[in-house]
Amino acid sequence: MAFAITACILAFEPVYTIIQTARYHTWIRSSYLGYPEVIDELKPGSSILNLGEETLNFRLAGSHLTNRVIPNWERPPTLTADFLRSGHIEFIAEKSAHQASGAAGAPLEGLDLYFSGVLGKDAGAADWRIWSTRQLRQHSDTP
Repeated sequence: MAFAITACILAFEPVYTIIQTARYHTWIRSSYLGYPEVIDELKPGSSILNLGEETLNFRLAGSHLTNRVIPNWERPPTLTADFLRSGHIEFIAEKSAHQASGAAGAPLEGLDLYFSGVLGKDAGAADWRIWSTRQLRQHSDTP
């Protein structure tokens, strides 16, 4: 009897996860892990600076794990264009708690907003913003 109860307790979480996946139709990686699909659509080898929490590093790697993720602990205290250029960083991703008043501005002047949206519902809602550094990199190439 004790073995059966222990087995039920251990099986609860995986079974619950499978039921939730079927219920909410979160079959694709981005839906299941809760990140924007545009990350999966980036060209392989794209470099993304994570400005969010450490747990986003795996999500930002994309569905084929081909994106190069620069973790949040490697960024300088003040983000600069020189840091982005020297690291060949193409995108900057940020996830923050959803705010009804609207999102904050870009972390650095000269960035283009690539994606902005709210993912999740109710208390789990989060603002996602992804910026492209293309404009900064173009300005560095011109004399």
